[in-house]
Amino acid sequence: MSVPLGGSVSPRCPQDGKILAHFAGEYDTIYVALSPFIRPRSMLRDRFRPDTYPDHRMIVANCAPVCWADVQRLAGFESLEEIDIALRTSLLGLRRDLCREDLAERLVSCLAREGLIPPAEGHHPELMFAMVMQMFAELGHDAAVVADEFGEGARMHPIGDLVAGSVQLPSHCSIHTPDRRLLWTAHWDSHCTFLCASNDILEHLSVDTRLEGFHCSPKTEVYWSVHPR
Repeated sequence: MSVPLGGSVSPRCPQDGKILAHFAGEYDTIYVALSPFIRPRSMLRDRFRPDTYPDHRMIVANCAPVCWADVQRLAGFESLEEIDIALRTSLLGLRRDLCREDLAERLVSCLAREGLIPPAEGHHPELMFAMVMQMFAELGHDAAVVADEFGEGARMHPIGDLVAGSVQLPSHCSIHTPDRRLLWTAHWDSHCTFLCASNDILEHLSVDTRLEGFHCSPKTEVYWSVHPR
């Protein structure tokens, strides 16, 4: 059962600019977790269309995650940045002068050849959900707070319900522990999510060995693939 919460507004995801600076004073360490590509195992790839896109339970039951490193190898990209630029170009999510149609076409060809689906933008990935919720549980919590993109409308949900996909999440929402020591948030136009905490907590959770991604430096921006990080 979900419980509506009052009180202070939940942390919000930055819309642009430097990530660490946005969270200064609340979180000192941010891990950018790359949303996995999707390999359908027991459903048709054509199912992944706007009007028939599978729900959380169907994806977890019938699909497997594929890491960016594998896609980089399969498509011959030089870096993870090139994959991100390809994804953002496909969505018209970059300024025209930063778009790379050649990279976008290479990614589309690779995914079609390999039978893969790109990660959804602005989304907490279904195939990452159980792992991140396990981290919440390892910090001693059996429930998490979900708020909308503005940090409002916060409600407490049992972790089991979130893992099962029985909670309808707001678009690019924020999910955090009740004590706010760990935040998992999604930028509306990105194919990654941000795990925010203290350095001690993220080290304790071994986040960099459990999820594919990288730690933010003071220079890392939301649009990290087109800025030095």
